Amino acid sequence: MAEFVVYHSPERMGYAADTVRGFGILTNKNVPSVVGSRVWLLTGEGTPRTYYLRGHFTPTRRTRTEESGFAWLVEGPRSSGVKLPRHRWAALNDTPWFEDFRRAQGSFAFGLQAVRETRFVRGLATALRRAQRSR
Repeated sequence: MAEFVVYHSPERMGYAADTVRGFGILTNKNVPSVVGSRVWLLTGEGTPRTYYLRGHFTPTRRTRTEESGFAWLVEGPRSSGVKLPRHRWAALNDTPWFEDFRRAQGSFAFGLQAVRETRFVRGLATALRRAQRSR
């Protein structure tokens, strides 16, 4: 399965990531292979920026849109992934792999991006499991 990451910028979108319902992302990238892949959901807050993992999902469809100035809507059913509640988002800044990951992803400036290194996928999966177990 291919792995992707997408970053929700509250400043760009005009709303916080925790207000997003269901599983869907907006992108300008025409990436047919995203359907059936896993998409990791990240966001950031504050200055300096704290980066958070919100969850992941597996898209089942990709359709054209004009919503919020984007070209593509990528969606999956609620059963297609995991979305952490706001109080359980996994802070990533202090994980040993995150700075390399952020650099590899161009500081999340390029929208939907493939995750090419398995160590980053393992890091995201570990952060998610820990967040799910936290109280």
